[in-house]
Amino acid sequence: MELAQKSDEEILKIADPIMGNLMQASTDLHHEGHVRDFTDRLKSLDTKDYLEKVYRQYQSKKGCFTPETRRYLQTAHIRGYSLDAMVHEAAR
Repeated sequence: MELAQKSDEEILKIADPIMGNLMQASTDLHHEGHVRDFTDRLKSLDTKDYLEKVYRQYQSKKGCFTPETRRYLQTAHIRGYSLDAMVHEAAR
């Protein structure tokens, strides 16, 4: 798949279900769902213990991912913000 040849809308059509699943599974602390779309290499790095540690810390400070967070990340992406900037801003 050549993402560089796809429009923002085409990319979001692919990424939205993946991101939705990732955010919901993270909120639910459901590791198998969280890593469902990961490569084998990334799955080996993002263990169940790691997800629980990181996300419990995140939830205690920032709360859970919401549909609004997801929409914000999509909108920021279309406007050209970097992923780091989007996540930082969404976490405020």
